[in-house]
Amino acid sequence: LREKQMGKLTEIKRKKWVSWENLIKMYKDSKSKWNEYSWETWKKQKKVRKCIIVQARETMILSMYLESVDNPPRRLLDYGLMRIAPKGVKERDLDKNFNWCLLDSGFYIFNQYKTSKTYKQQKLYIDNNIIKYIKNYIEVAKIDDFLFPHSKSNKPTAITYLGTMISKIIKKYTGKSGI
Repeated sequence: LREKQMGKLTEIKRKKWVSWENLIKMYKDSKSKWNEYSWETWKKQKKVRKCIIVQARETMILSMYLESVDNPPRRLLDYGLMRIAPKGVKERDLDKNFNWCLLDSGFYIFNQYKTSKTYKQQKLYIDNNIIKYIKNYIEVAKIDDFLFPHSKSNKPTAITYLGTMISKIIKKYTGKSGI
């Protein structure tokens, strides 16, 4: 309790801690693994194996949280309610009940987030490297609406599942769980 009051990590938290350097190494390893799959080779196949979709999703998620130097990481719900804007759609025509990924113009639009009543709509630039990984994932996984769709419906996936995905990615690359 005393460590917690002083703002220090408890022994349990210290064992689970992943340093920024390890997170960056994890991201580089994921990108390397994705590149090993030879994007062009997999694009030519008629059937994409599940492991390719998983690796594309992992690399995309890590890029969204670690690649952007201009945008701070977002809450899971912010990405959970994110839809992919159809090509050529006007921003004014996008449903304000969702967040949007506009790949053509290179922006995220956040309408629904914890402090949206105070700060209103946020429009944030998407780094080109992140756009590349999002496009790869969309193409491999055949995504056309929600960025993280439920596997059996055209609805957003549960926020708890997004958290589980991130925990599995971290455990895969660091061996640490319960983060």
